[in-house]
Amino acid sequence: MEAQDAINRDHEAALEHLRIDVGQLQRGQEKLQDGQDRLSEEINVVRVEKRRLANDVSAILAILRDPPWEKEAEPPKELDLVAGGKGRTIDQITAAEKLKAVAVGEGFHSSTSGSSTPTPGTKPGVMNGAPVESVGA
Repeated sequence: MEAQDAINRDHEAALEHLRIDVGQLQRGQEKLQDGQDRLSEEINVVRVEKRRLANDVSAILAILRDPPWEKEAEPPKELDLVAGGKGRTIDQITAAEKLKAVAVGEGFHSSTSGSSTPTPGTKPGVMNGAPVESVGA
């Protein structure tokens, strides 16, 4: 009987050690799971940041491929004051409208052609000393 009690005590001690080992394994597994969860969160943060950086790099490369500071600035266009202020530029006014404006004495200014500005003191229907019919086209 005493031998059986000794065996039972040994078994109880072994079971207790196994319970302790199982408990430690479970705690280790929980810590491992927590670590994996944190790692997954960090990976997601890195992916988002990587996408953001890739977009920034793409935008920078697009600017470098076609730098805005190297483009020729277009000269400002003068608004159409002749054709009833329709918001057109001098370049968009037809030659007939320009001649008509000169003929009625309204005049106009074009930055592209110096000869199109009527000379002060000329008569309507005459542009820079020449009759309107002979000017144009």
